[in-house]
Amino acid sequence: MLRFPLAVVIVASLFAGPAFAESIDNPVYKSWAVQKKGTVVTVKMLSEFGGQKSESTMVTTLTELTGDALTIETVTVTKINGMEIKTPAMKLEVKKTMELPAGKKKEDFDKPEGFIEAGTETVKVDGVEYKTKWMKFKTKMNDVEVDAKTWTSEDVPNMVVKMTTKTDIKGMGGVMTMELITVKKP
Repeated sequence: MLRFPLAVVIVASLFAGPAFAESIDNPVYKSWAVQKKGTVVTVKMLSEFGGQKSESTMVTTLTELTGDALTIETVTVTKINGMEIKTPAMKLEVKKTMELPAGKKKEDFDKPEGFIEAGTETVKVDGVEYKTKWMKFKTKMNDVEVDAKTWTSEDVPNMVVKMTTKTDIKGMGGVMTMELITVKKP
């Protein structure tokens, strides 16, 4: 089954080539399509890079759902250096299907480049236990090295339950932790 969160799909796409092959079911669409309009997912992200710390809260709401696409809207509030920055709402259309990157097989789609190992774990969030699949991967492109572990669940809209990332860019390291805080259904 496909279990790839949006954040990991975006990171993985940075390392994929431009050619595409066949269409496959979009796992992010699938995770939201079973929800009702108005479902809200809140995720917290802590990061430190080059000695600079920040904390972000991302609130994503399902605003529209049709047969072939849905729309989610995300508002992010970031605290850095004593300042609070709120981004304007960003809308994203998520299509029911997506293109399978060239050279990637359907059965390996949920394995990112640099895949190391995977397992299962139950993670409790806001009083709810989610059965998750975790994956470790390590990849390098040019001067950027990424060492990450993700926990995803098909029962969570956007699928991300937790993600930890260590990044090294030319010897300058950074860490990021993303965790699901709540899923509120209308």
